[in-house]
Amino acid sequence: MDLTEHGPVAAVCVAWLCLLDCVAELQRAHGAGQGADSLSPRSPLVETWLWVVDLGLSPEAHQLFARLQALWREALRDPHLVTSAAARDYVRSCHALAAELRKLL
Repeated sequence: MDLTEHGPVAAVCVAWLCLLDCVAELQRAHGAGQGADSLSPRSPLVETWLWVVDLGLSPEAHQLFARLQALWREALRDPHLVTSAAARDYVRSCHALAAELRKLL
C-alpha cells in the first residue's frame, strides 16, 4: 500500500505478484504440480485458476481474478493511466482475493 502514492504501477505489480504467491502457497499445501501440461492449449495460469476453482473458489472471486489480471495487463501497457487511487483499489482487491484463497488452505 505504501507504493500506491509514488509508484502506482509498481504497487499494482507487487500486489499481483503477491497474489500469485498465494496461489503457489495453495498449490504447495495441496500437493499440486506447477504449471499446465505442455500439450494444453491453455496457459499455466489459466490451468492453475481452473484448479483453484475446483478447490472451491467462489465464482465471484474467480471473476475478480480475471478482472485483476486484465487491470494488471493494462497497467503495464499504459502505465500513465494508473492513478494512486486506482492502485489503492487494486491492492485492496488483491488482499480480498488473497484472503479468500487462504480459506482454501
